[in-house]
Amino acid sequence: MDHQTQPRSSTKLLDTARAIIEGVRPKQWTKNLIVFFPLFFTISESPVSSDTGLWLSLIGNALLAFLLFSLLTGAVYLINDVFDAE
Repeated sequence: MDHQTQPRSSTKLLDTARAIIEGVRPKQWTKNLIVFFPLFFTISESPVSSDTGLWLSLIGNALLAFLLFSLLTGAVYLINDVFDAE
């Protein structure tokens, strides 16, 4: 086997991974940043702004929401692409 070329299975796997990444459209995920807006608009109004544990919890929840929205929208894009291909 030539060391300069990859086996077909790994090339196919890389092509599949690349297609999935392109299919979930990560550029569109910037729209999901809207889940962070409530944090930014209430920072100065919070009566417990010095409670670091609360803020870490809120930021963690916002990050989780961002991740879930991104995964969900990516899945919808992939499903839509499958239906469009038919």
